[in-house]
Amino acid sequence: MLTVSVDNFVPVNSYVTVTVNDNTNELNISQGVSDTQSVKEDKKFTSKDNMKSLRVLFSNVDTLSNKRSEFEAHLSIEKPHIIGLCEIYPKNSMDKSIASMLNLADYEKYLPDKVGDRGVVIYIHKSLTAFKVDILSESGFNESVWCEVKLEGTDKLLLGCIYRSPSSVSCNNKKLNDLICHARNLKYSHYLIMGDFNYPEIKWVDNEVSSGINTDPFKFYECMQNNFLFQHICTPTRFRTGQNANLLDLVFTNEENMIAKDSIQMDSPVGKE
Repeated sequence: MLTVSVDNFVPVNSYVTVTVNDNTNELNISQGVSDTQSVKEDKKFTSKDNMKSLRVLFSNVDTLSNKRSEFEAHLSIEKPHIIGLCEIYPKNSMDKSIASMLNLADYEKYLPDKVGDRGVVIYIHKSLTAFKVDILSESGFNESVWCEVKLEGTDKLLLGCIYRSPSSVSCNNKKLNDLICHARNLKYSHYLIMGDFNYPEIKWVDNEVSSGINTDPFKFYECMQNNFLFQHICTPTRFRTGQNANLLDLVFTNEENMIAKDSIQMDSPVGKE
């Protein structure tokens, strides 16, 4: 379970913790009002007028229907305000009727209008003011959904949940880069883009790309750099027997100091020991 502290996020003078789990790569982001307040004390929903924390959970669930009961039990403990999930549908299945069974109590559900192969979804708690950003969610890229969340004053958070398949072709990869550029041009005060990007060639810690400058991984890395987006996860998030550990699940923001590196820790995902 990966935990990080985040500064310069709304509201002012707050902290945020992030938890990422390997394999299903669960990410929790918690935000509170002061360094002296414990996370347990802050884990409760409040009214819009008294909102003092914001918690975001991200997970590659690899078929939500297989893990729903465990996932809901986890939600009852963590109580995130925002949830981003990818790979919600079964592999190689043409039946996407599961979309009608994705509802979660107390959350608004946001899906792309076009159903992708594995699927992405964002849930936002009904205590928050939010809506889907159709101009981004309806882009030509295969798997993404975007929402706007109102923060304090005139501040607004643009939230993106993205899944890029390992088999994604170059034209789709270019559409992802174009999508990121479009999102940045919307000039939100805060950005949080998370997802499973499946680019093991990018060594984020070393700021290197092993595949060369004319490849899709390098073009994606260059796109994020050119758009002044900072990648905060430095620890591998995917562990499979017989393979090297890879950093595939990423969290980008537009503020370099939003997530403190010294607060990162790992734990097991839902359904894994």
